[in-house]
Formats: sequence, C-alpha cells, structure tokens
Amino acid sequence: ICDVTSMGEIPFPMYGGECQSTGFCESEFLHLEDCIEEGGPSCPTMLGTTEAVERFSTFDVRIDVRTQEEWDEGHANMSIHTPGLANNPAVDYMDKIGGLEDKKILVYCRSGGRAFAASQHLLKWGFKDIHSFYHGGFPNLNQAIREHSEDSTDHPTRAYCYVTGPSDICPTPLPISDIASVDDITKLGRNI
Repeated sequence: ICDVTSMGEIPFPMYGGECQSTGFCESEFLHLEDCIEEGGPSCPTMLGTTEAVERFSTFDVRIDVRTQEEWDEGHANMSIHTPGLANNPAVDYMDKIGGLEDKKILVYCRSGGRAFAASQHLLKWGFKDIHSFYHGGFPNLNQAIREHSEDSTDHPTRAYCYVTGPSDICPTPLPISDIASVDDITKLGRNI
C-alpha cells in the first residue's frame, strides 16, 4: 500500500497502479527537467537523440502519443498509437497496451513533453521498463535515424526499417518480442 501524506491523501494522482518498492509513491511528482538531470525511482529512463537512434530497434514496443494529425504526417512502422495517454490514465489504453507491463517500451511524441507525461502514467500503472525520448520528438528522431542509416556501412539499419516500414530495401522487420526461441529463427531456414 502506498504511503499517504500527513492529511491521509495519496501524494499524487493514483489510477489503480501498483506502488513501486523503490519509493515511487512517496516521491514528489517530478518534472521532465528533474528526470533528465537527476533521474530517480519515479522517472522513466530518459533518452536523447543519440541514445534513441542507437537503441531504437531494441525496444519491444514503441508508443507514439502524438495527435491523430501528427500520426498521419508520419510515424514509426510497428508503433502503437495512443493519442491522449499524456493526459489520461494508462487504464484507458489497456486494449492497446495491456499485457506489455514487463516489455521494454520507448515512448515518444513531437517534442518530448507528452512522452514524459505518458511515461509517468505508464509507471504509475505498473509498467516497469519505460524509456522516454525527450530530445525533439519523432520528427527529429526520424531524421536522425535516416541520416545515421545512410551514413552506415550497414544501410539500411534495423532502426531505419522500423521507421520506414517494409520496402524494396527493408524486409518486414521482425520485432524482438516475436522471437520466442532459437527454434523460431531456425524455422525460417535460409530466408533470414
């Protein structure tokens, strides 16, 4: 059970999520800048552009919290669209994200603020491995991934294919979460 304030109230909006043994419930609600500079038990892992580009394809799930209009302008292939997650409790999106509580998740938006707020909602609901991209949002990340891939000897990189989706140069990416065992890989034969 979460600790309460001296007046008997929970020290932050509680949506039914579990308390974290690291002191999450007892911590003050942090701001984006606090988590970038200091981190802490109630912070998601904060990622700048370089880290996000290097690790983009390693996430089990990528959650885009931008508006429908922003999503329609371009989004990462195989990402989950949850507009409003920055302003609403995670329980409102369990039809899309239920069962992902133990997955490694990247949350992004257009500039970083909504991704951070959505990450806080996910942490409060008991999601454990949340990474928030704060440095410029998806348009900047998309451009950085494309430039990194084009400069790479391994072009296209996996991150590039996750952003662009299937094409002549990118076979449909197989998310890490879909590979349950070595048998799944060997069943593919030479077509890998």
